[in-house]
Amino acid sequence: MSDSQLKLPASMDKTPLKPPAVTALAVNSLQLPSSAAQQLKSSGSATGNPRNKCALKPGYSLMSWIRLCNSGADLSGTGGRVVPVSRSELALHNQVNDAWMAIRGKVFNVTRYMDFHPGGIDELMRGVGRDATKLFDEVHAWVNYPQLLGKCYVGPLKDNVAANVETDIIRPPPAPTELVPRFDWIQQRSELTLCFYTRRMANPGLLLKRKDASDVGLEVRVQLGSIWHVFSFKLSAAVVWPPKAVRVGPETGKIEVVLTKQVAEPWQTYGSQEISKLNSTCDERLTYEVLNCEVFNHDSFELCLQSIEQSVLVHLPVGYHLDIQLPLNANKSTPMRVLAFDRNFSSSTMKREQFPVS
Repeated sequence: MSDSQLKLPASMDKTPLKPPAVTALAVNSLQLPSSAAQQLKSSGSATGNPRNKCALKPGYSLMSWIRLCNSGADLSGTGGRVVPVSRSELALHNQVNDAWMAIRGKVFNVTRYMDFHPGGIDELMRGVGRDATKLFDEVHAWVNYPQLLGKCYVGPLKDNVAANVETDIIRPPPAPTELVPRFDWIQQRSELTLCFYTRRMANPGLLLKRKDASDVGLEVRVQLGSIWHVFSFKLSAAVVWPPKAVRVGPETGKIEVVLTKQVAEPWQTYGSQEISKLNSTCDERLTYEVLNCEVFNHDSFELCLQSIEQSVLVHLPVGYHLDIQLPLNANKSTPMRVLAFDRNFSSSTMKREQFPVS
């Protein structure tokens, strides 16, 4: 059948097409569920937000407040100083033109923020002149107040600032806590490492002595300030003297003494120790021999020293030096006296040191 042969029914051929009828809906016929109506009524806000927001005046938006904070204006009223505030003083600043409030122990001058507060001036005045932490948490605990009111910061909230300041002036400074080295040890099959921990930047000194020919007696002295901390060891077995390595970190405060075991085997324990203290101001006289003397110029030379029988090893703290006594007619093989180190001049090690010729 061709398209030309298609015909509409007679009833539709003459009847014009009309749009469907639309029934008007009366406004007063709309009804909300009772629970939703109650929620809107109790929230005080069309959005259901528990905060009661109000319309801000032109020029008092959040961006305007940020621009004011970045303008350099003294919003805290303290000239950039951090001023501790007592509760009694906080209570005096309770007016619209002089408004301070405390949030989590920090006092802010919110006078200039009054017109910028989305909840309005009256809402902000509820927390003025007192600790408003609880009120702040009830309304908008999620707000980043340190960033929002950072330029308004006055100082920390204190109970009795004046009394505390007076007490701090009268009270003597606390005595420094004595630093005591902490000992530990580690081993390999053929090595034993004695470790002493002080603290960062402690700049410790070290004096290491072999106590007897059995090579099980060892004395380790750790100098911290004016105190020698003496560790007297009786090792489980003999070790090789002198030590394989000695590492002293003036910045880390860690000391390591690496000893080689005469018999390569694991130890059940390092042995035993006794701990005592000495005053480093007492004279410590050690006998050394000169291994080498190198002249630098007309009044300076360098000495390479070694203790008699290699029974002593010394590491000086940074900033200390040694006093050396040498006879006038001494030669290379003449023993010399080395006294306790002092801190009047700078040096780094004992084995290599420059001394002016008197």
